[in-house]
Amino acid sequence: MLINISQINPEFRKKFQDLPRVNDEKKLKNIIKNCTNSFLPEFTAKVMDSEKTFEEYGEKLEKSGAELSKIQYDFKLKNTSSEKYWIKRIQEFDNYHKNVLEYFTLSYSLMSLDNEEQSGMFLLRLNKLKQLGEKLLESMEKVKQNPSSMDLKDKQQSRWSVEIREQLIKSNNDCLNHEKRMNIFFKEYYEKYLVNKIK
Repeated sequence: MLINISQINPEFRKKFQDLPRVNDEKKLKNIIKNCTNSFLPEFTAKVMDSEKTFEEYGEKLEKSGAELSKIQYDFKLKNTSSEKYWIKRIQEFDNYHKNVLEYFTLSYSLMSLDNEEQSGMFLLRLNKLKQLGEKLLESMEKVKQNPSSMDLKDKQQSRWSVEIREQLIKSNNDCLNHEKRMNIFFKEYYEKYLVNKIK
């Protein structure tokens, strides 16, 4: 399911400006290949060998979306030094993020049946979302171990505590914004190219 890099539409490239810049087309092709092999080895193999139809993947995607909507995770952070809160927060995000990755993996598989070029680029963005989620979990783990870093009333915080809080906020926003961009892109692609093939 690899794309022909030399034929990527410039307008399509603009939609992925949040991805790392790679000027060497051969290098970009290798990145996509490695991403496919390392991020979704079993799933992508099934997609490539599968006889599944648009309708079948569409049904799976709809079911995954319904399950995801039930979770209702809120990215808004609470400034609290409660260790119990951060333990629960980590568990909730981990569960939510796994479901988000599953949803976008199905989105990728559906796109791969329609357009190898754009699904390959979407896979890069999916891999980045996975990395951002892991980074956010690491940031929350640091806060859990040092919950006082989220106590804004403490005016005597060390620079280290301030950096922990700032990194958490950045990781949280990065993950949220990247997920939003993926949602917007896939929604536009789905409505333009896939909806009539699924019905």
